[in-house]
Amino acid sequence: MTGSIPFTTIRDEGGVNFSDIAVKKAIDNKLIKGPRMFVSGPALTSIGGHGDSHFSPQILNASLGIVVNGADEARNATRLNLKYGADQIKLFATGGVMSFGDEPGAAELTFDEMKAALEIANLKGRISSAHAHGAEGIKNAIKAGVTSIEHGMLIDEEAMEMMVEHGVYLIPTIIAAERIIKFGKKGALPKWMAEKAEECLKNHGKHIKRMIDMGVKIGFGSDAGCAFDNHGDQGFEFELMTRYGFSPAGALLSATKVNSELLKLQNQIGTIQPGKLADIVGFDKNPLEDISVMTECSFVMKDGEVYKS
Repeated sequence: MTGSIPFTTIRDEGGVNFSDIAVKKAIDNKLIKGPRMFVSGPALTSIGGHGDSHFSPQILNASLGIVVNGADEARNATRLNLKYGADQIKLFATGGVMSFGDEPGAAELTFDEMKAALEIANLKGRISSAHAHGAEGIKNAIKAGVTSIEHGMLIDEEAMEMMVEHGVYLIPTIIAAERIIKFGKKGALPKWMAEKAEECLKNHGKHIKRMIDMGVKIGFGSDAGCAFDNHGDQGFEFELMTRYGFSPAGALLSATKVNSELLKLQNQIGTIQPGKLADIVGFDKNPLEDISVMTECSFVMKDGEVYKS
């Protein structure tokens, strides 16, 4: 935990070759210092889907996730992730912005594939998440039993209503698209990537405001690791959230109380109370008055141990 990162607990939404699980174990065994990690292992994707490799077929094992075809393979991949230490299961329900050759609005994993994967996760009492931009993929993931929707930028009214009905969380990850658009305009990223990001972000603010009014449970997440969305800079998402409809207090609650409930860790973290883990971060200014201070963390305590002061 270095620099300005104000996070004592993080979710990793897809670790290539189980790298996230390895880092978590190193932290837990005090080999390195870092936040409490909630990890997923490699995400489940489809042939040609978001996260799959588009290299020559002679180049093997280049996919960012586990490619599944059909319900049985989805079950097997889920069991494999849980076997090696995943805390949750991550699905690629739709196309994405940074993947070549697919569309963010298009559904990719089928309902049956996601249902099979989430059946195993839910039997084990594990939470789950779905990368999903398009409305059809979002609805399929909700019906399949997912815990959270990551991004949700091309959602429709019916899917919003389903999120309320089923208690599904939204993680809006505004910064991921904002960075791609910003650096795409500078020529640092391909034109097709920036265009897809612009299409996704175009109505995201309107959708977020609507979901806030509807009572959708909205957590905090940054999709850090995407292009120019660097680890250590995630605090900028707080400022973006206030631009897109959140009050400063609402943005802070999303990253604390709401996220602890998403992780089913509300009895341990998320608020400062007797009996909970002593996780405290501090700032030299009041974030309720200036939310940009969230990029300037000056004090970090995790489970009673001070890491930065």
